Formats: sequence, structure tokens, C-alpha cells
Amino acid sequence: MWKGMTTLLLATPIMALAEMPAFEENELLPGGEGTVKPIYDIDVFALPADNLGAIQLLDFQLGSGVFRKRWQPSGTSNDRIDGLGPLYNTNSCLFCHIKDGRGYAPDGTSFETAYEVVSMVGKVAVPLVNDAYMSEMEDYLSSVHPGFEPMRPHPAYGYQIQDHAIEGHMPEGSISVTWHAEEVTLSDGLKVTLRRPEFNIEDLAYGPLGEHAFSPRITPQLTGLGLLTAIPEDAIKAQADPFDENADGISGRAQITWSGTLRKPALGRFGWKGSAATVRDQISIALRNDMGISSDLQPDDAGDCTASQIACLNDEHGRGTDEDFEALTESLKGLAVYAENIGVPARRNGQAPDVLQGRRVFGVVGCAACHTPKWQTGKVSG
Repeated sequence: MWKGMTTLLLATPIMALAEMPAFEENELLPGGEGTVKPIYDIDVFALPADNLGAIQLLDFQLGSGVFRKRWQPSGTSNDRIDGLGPLYNTNSCLFCHIKDGRGYAPDGTSFETAYEVVSMVGKVAVPLVNDAYMSEMEDYLSSVHPGFEPMRPHPAYGYQIQDHAIEGHMPEGSISVTWHAEEVTLSDGLKVTLRRPEFNIEDLAYGPLGEHAFSPRITPQLTGLGLLTAIPEDAIKAQADPFDENADGISGRAQITWSGTLRKPALGRFGWKGSAATVRDQISIALRNDMGISSDLQPDDAGDCTASQIACLNDEHGRGTDEDFEALTESLKGLAVYAENIGVPARRNGQAPDVLQGRRVFGVVGCAACHTPKWQTGKVSG
């Protein structure tokens, strides 16, 4: 069994910043004209942006259907929805992005609850050895980011631990979480109790995992992806300050990653740590790694199976006789339209005194230095 403890990350002191700008009425509409007006609906994170046209709305509904479909193993169902696995984490986008919202780690008391298990995945990787070949992308990153450490998928487990498998195959392992309470004292003397997670990987089917190879990831919320797409690249790069040259205690750099959609290195905007340049890139990666579904950008029918998983590589794929990949190109396009056009809900109680006080503190203590409170979007083709 592999065990790993995470470190409690407490805020380090940074230079106090200026007050937030005066409140503006448009802050109540964080999605601009596309903001979904105040509504109390269990599916509020799955509603279309208010400014979609009729054709866009049809494409949105198509993508919504694909997002909610349950993929089946090859040969067991309609060839439009088969190709699951052989190894996978879930069989539907909806089961990770619960109600189109964010996921959460198992709470340690109800580990068998399906939603809790599948809304967290365990990414795995190993460092690149000194004399190994570096890709053109890695050469580029090394030249612009001193100290960049290339990583490789785990030789036995690939990019992540798949804890489910179709009939005839073994899951790679199972992940659980044990929570440890820890009391800490804040700068004003107030004592609070935080929880430290201990991640346990058991039943490893393909050999030991090794040290320093595991990174747990919670599925993020989907609202606002289209707005993030529309922020000009130069505006994001202008925020970079990798060596803290302005001495505010904060350093950060723009992520550059390979884009299959654009076929070139591009600014990473999506996924954890900006690992994907476009929504379509991110969707294709999730289909491959989370469900074992191939697409035009990720054509591996066996998904995240590695060279040591021979039975997985040789299993039947889910392409129909007239299909290019397990996920049709039109399905991938529909998913992208859906994800980019989910409406951002209107802000509630935005002018309440306690909310405005929190807004002021957000600026004074420096949160806004990283979490930029306002962006000007540009035009996006299509």
C-alpha cells in the first residue's frame, strides 16, 4: 500500500496591497451579457449563457447530451456510446463534475459513495532522468523557465490511477483518504483546527508506485470557461512575475503547453496547473485518461494503458465501421460548445454590508494580486 501525507499550506506574509476599486454595478453580472439571471435551480451550473443564439443553443444542447451520456464497454451497446476503458475512473462526465460543479475528496466516513470516489483522481508521474531525451516542447520550457523539471507518465500506471476496469481486466488500484485533525495558531492568536489528508493507494495491480509520484486532483467547476478563453493572451502573460521583481512576495509564471487543437505551443488556460491550452484539448485529455475514450486529438483507443498492460492494449476498441474515433468529432465539438457556454450565475447579495466588507479585505490583504478581480475579454473566433 502506498501512503502519502500532504503539507498544510498556510499563507505566507506578503506585502499588503491597495484597497479594491470602488464597487461597480456590473460586478453583479460576472458573466456580462451572458450571465444567468438570479435563479434557484438545482442545475444552476448547467444552464446556457443568456446571450446564446438559436443555433448556438442547439449545439449547446447536443453537447449537454454527450456530457450526460454513460459510456459502455466495446461491443455491449450502441456504437455511438461504446468504447469505455478498458481501464477508467468513471463512465460519464457528469459523475466527476457533479451537477457541473466541482468534486471533492472522499470524507473518510462514506468511501463507498459513488460521487465521492469518482470526483477525485490520482495523477502519477516520475522525474525525467538526466540523460533521457527531451521533447521540443520540454526544450522550449527549459529555455524560458529556469529550474523546469520535466516529468514523465509513470511507466506502469500512465498519467493517473484508474480505479475501475471493464470485465476481464483489473483496476490499477483504489484510493482512500484518512483525515487527521491539526490545531494551528493564527497570527492574532486565534486557534483553529485544520484537516490534513493522508492518501492511501491500495491493491496496486501492476507493481509498486514508487516515491513522490502521486498528486490528488479534484474535478473543477465548469462555469466561465468561455470567458477564460476570451481573455487576451497578452493580458494573462503581463501578470507573470516569476522572480518577484516587484517585491510583493508573489511570483508566478504563465504556463506554456502543447495544444493539439492549435498544433503548436500555447498558453495553458485549463485543467490543473494550466495543463491544457483550449477547452477542446482539455476535453480530449479527460476522455482519454478518465474514461479510455479516443478522439481526434487523443487517438489511443486503449486510453491510459501502458506498455506493461498488454491485455488492456489488445482489447477490442469501440470505433464503429463508419466512425473515426470512439468519440465522434461532432461529439467532441458539442462538448466544447457546451463547456464554453455554460452561463455564469448572477452574483447574489453583492451589495450586502458583510459582502462588501469581505470585498475590501480581499484587496487589502493581497488576494487580488493573484486572483485578478477584473478582466477585459476580447473577441474569439467562432
